[in-house]
Amino acid sequence: MRKTSNSGPKCSKYVIQKYLEKPYLINGRKFDIRIWALVDQDMNLYFYKEWYIRLSSEFFSLQDNAIHNQFVHLTNNAIQKTSHKYGKLESGNIMSCHDFLKFLPGAQAKSIYNKILLRMKELVKLSLSAVRYKINSNDRKYCFEV
Repeated sequence: MRKTSNSGPKCSKYVIQKYLEKPYLINGRKFDIRIWALVDQDMNLYFYKEWYIRLSSEFFSLQDNAIHNQFVHLTNNAIQKTSHKYGKLESGNIMSCHDFLKFLPGAQAKSIYNKILLRMKELVKLSLSAVRYKINSNDRKYCFEV
């Protein structure tokens, strides 16, 4: 909140996040993990068992020549699909959760995989709890959100 001299307090909304200078990488590239979740009118939560990973088209770097390159730092498909390197290493820059297992340490792969899945489910539940009163505010029956 900032105060202006004439009009009193004025509220502004901001998104604040920390950029990770040393992110986890797959084959030298940034990635994010996506999972499908469905919530019904009774706030029951369902998860699709197959989550996936979206990867950047370019190798990660904080060098001056790469710092403003959106193909290095952003993984959303709307941006990546315009790169000339899009889909060169994976179809659509997407990796299945099963292919991801290959990048985890052998004996610990399944344990790490399960921890990731559990944490994703926890985060979805926390996110939904923050907006539970805004979802289905008209109390409609037989509706859902994806």
